[in-house]
Amino acid sequence: MNRMVDLNGAWSLAVLPDAEFRRLGGAAGVLEDLRSERTETIQASVPGNFELDLVAAGKLADPFYGENVLALKEYDDCHLFYCRRVSYAAGTKEEPFLVFEGIDTYADIYLDGV
Repeated sequence: MNRMVDLNGAWSLAVLPDAEFRRLGGAAGVLEDLRSERTETIQASVPGNFELDLVAAGKLADPFYGENVLALKEYDDCHLFYCRRVSYAAGTKEEPFLVFEGIDTYADIYLDGV
């Protein structure tokens, strides 16, 4: 029997400029920082996109108005971290797997920091 855990919905999003990403020690350092809540996060939606999440959080003006789209340039060197706690009951004979649909460009996926 297949049991599906739907991961659509509310997530947390951290946006870090490359310099901050490197200062924290790359992905491992950022994940540790996120666990200790020293990195600011905003509410995000999946499926969705980070630009609209930033607009909803009041961090970015509507990019579809005037020349506001130019403000997105400051995010060119940023790393995005979408985070969410997931509960899964172990002990089934079936191997669990994650399915990602629609990840733009490329991504590194971490589960429990690995």
